[in-house]
Amino acid sequence: MNTRHILVMQPWLHRLSHEILYGVNDFFADSGSFKVEVTRLLWDWSAISSAASWECDGLIAPVLHPSEYERIRDLGWRCVSTYGGAEWAGIPRIDADHYATGAMAAEHLLAQGYESFAYIGDKRLAALQLRRDGFSDRINRERKKVTVYEYAVYLHIDEATRNLWLRRLQELPKPCGVYCSDDQTARIICALARASGIHIPDEMAMLGTQNDEGLCRGMNPQLSSVHIPYRQIGFEAARLMNQWIVQGAPPDSPSPVLPSHVAERASTQALAVEDENLRVAIRYLREHYAEKISMPLVAQKAGLSLRNLQRRFQEQLGHTPQAELQHIRINKVKQLLRDTNSTLEDIASQTGYLSANYLCEHFRRSTGQSPGVYRNKNR
Repeated sequence: MNTRHILVMQPWLHRLSHEILYGVNDFFADSGSFKVEVTRLLWDWSAISSAASWECDGLIAPVLHPSEYERIRDLGWRCVSTYGGAEWAGIPRIDADHYATGAMAAEHLLAQGYESFAYIGDKRLAALQLRRDGFSDRINRERKKVTVYEYAVYLHIDEATRNLWLRRLQELPKPCGVYCSDDQTARIICALARASGIHIPDEMAMLGTQNDEGLCRGMNPQLSSVHIPYRQIGFEAARLMNQWIVQGAPPDSPSPVLPSHVAERASTQALAVEDENLRVAIRYLREHYAEKISMPLVAQKAGLSLRNLQRRFQEQLGHTPQAELQHIRINKVKQLLRDTNSTLEDIASQTGYLSANYLCEHFRRSTGQSPGVYRNKNR
């Protein structure tokens, strides 16, 4: 059986690139179509300018610029692009659903009760513009306003730039939910916020994108981030390449990959609800979600009548206290599915559901998929 040679070139400084490589290896490890050798290339397009003598049956790489497309075309290589922000003839592409990523970020901050929001990001890349639009559109649907700050080059902090961003952050209404286009931008903005004397998360909740755990967990406070399943993107890129090799023609580009969840950490763990009674109620739900909860008891703990509790939830958060409890429980179920090998029966008992069947029913209603499918996609 002949060996096929698949080259993978990504910007390896980013964790997401390694996840894409792992996904490629996952697919070809289980593919019986042919023997495959996967080779990692340095992120250097100029290095393949004279690669006609290389053994290459396919390249998986983000194709961002016309010069990169022309090089691939001149070489005559099969190529699957892992960048969805540019479309090239004869090159299928697979990427994250960046608009849905921004919308998921908005949902997370809206659930914390914020009334003021900001987006900060690089305006050069189409993918990041989609994150911005998904975030802004979802916030605007709630008749709330988003302040947008963008930069045209990498956020390099010289003295003038530093003063500009310090002023911008100080001018934002507080408390404010801030969504950044990527984790590195969030790291820089967090440092500037601290320099401005802005407390995170009480005055400013910070949410990043990509969930680079080494970066997010190394920050103080640790950074919450929208998780994009780049390993799944790599798997899908390999599937497209395999289809191309077997069928002899470039396949159509599939739908983009949805973000899986928000990895919640300390940078967004504040309640931006001015109503003290409501804060008490939400805090009680978060602390007792695994128990059988009586809403009249929640109202009593918050010093309200049940009717008043329900009215305040609806007016200030746009949903009922029962919906808030369901949201808390489903997020905990997602975490346990991702991070543990616990059975559905065990997860149900840890999250307040009467049985595994009851959990499955609520999970499917909330997410549109079964717990098993969610676990397989996010491990």
